[in-house]
Amino acid sequence: MNITEFLNRPLALECGRASLLAEEIRAGNRRMLSDMGARASPDGEIYDDIAVIPIKGILVPGNFCYEGFACGYDYIRQELAKAVNDSEITKIVLLIDSPGGVASGCFDLSDVIYKIRKVKPVIAICDDSAYSAAYAIASAANIVIVPRYGGVGSIGVITMHTDMTKALDQAGIKITTITFGAFKGETAPTTTLTEGALGRIQAEVDYLGELFVEQVARNRDLPAQKIRDMEAGTFLGPYGVQAGLADFVMSADEAILYIQQYKGK
Repeated sequence: MNITEFLNRPLALECGRASLLAEEIRAGNRRMLSDMGARASPDGEIYDDIAVIPIKGILVPGNFCYEGFACGYDYIRQELAKAVNDSEITKIVLLIDSPGGVASGCFDLSDVIYKIRKVKPVIAICDDSAYSAAYAIASAANIVIVPRYGGVGSIGVITMHTDMTKALDQAGIKITTITFGAFKGETAPTTTLTEGALGRIQAEVDYLGELFVEQVARNRDLPAQKIRDMEAGTFLGPYGVQAGLADFVMSADEAILYIQQYKGK
C-alpha cells in the first residue's frame, strides 16, 4: 500500500484517527505505511459451519490484511466469496475493529455484503468499534452486535488539504507548477486553496456523504434524514442500538452463543 492512498482524497474515517494518521504522515512514518502491502494476508477462520472474516485497522483498496493495522477491501471481498461458495458454511461473521478508511471501494463492498446476506446470514460483530467506512460494511449485515464499550457510527466523509506554502517560503524553496487544464494541481500541497478549489472539494465530499447516508438508510431500514441528523456522530454500545445502528449489546461470549443459534431474518 502506498502512502498516497491517504493524501488529498476523501476518507470515510473517524475524525480522531484521521488526525492521528496525518500526524503519522507528518512524522515521516512512511516506511511503516508503505511496507504494509508486502506482508502476507491471513485467511479467514472457520468454526464448524461459521466463517469468521477479520476486518481490523484502516480500510484501503487492495488484497491484503496487515496485522490489525490495515485491511484491504479486495481481501474482504475474496474471503466473502470463499465463504459463499463453501457449501459447508452456513453463516458468515464479520469481526470488525476499525476506525474506517478510504471512501473509494467501501460502498461497493457494502453492496456485495447486502446481496450476500440474502443468500447466507451475515453477522457483524464489533470487536470494539466499527466507525465510518467500517460501519458502512457492518451496516450491510443482517445483524450488528456491539459490546457495551464499543462504538458504531461516524457516518460521514472527511478530506484534508495540507498547505506547505509557508514552510517552503521559510525554507527558501520556490515551487513552479506547470499544468494543462485550469483545475490541474489546484489541490497540491504547494498551492494555497482558492475558494473555487475548496468549493469543488466540498462538493465531492458532500456527494460521497450522501451516498453514505443512502447506503446506511437502505442497509438498516432507517429514514435517510435520521442518519443525516446524526451529523457523523459516534455511539457507544446501547446508544448505538438506540440510534438504530446496531441490534444488540453483547459480550464476545454472548455473541458466540447467539450466532450459533441464529437462523437468519
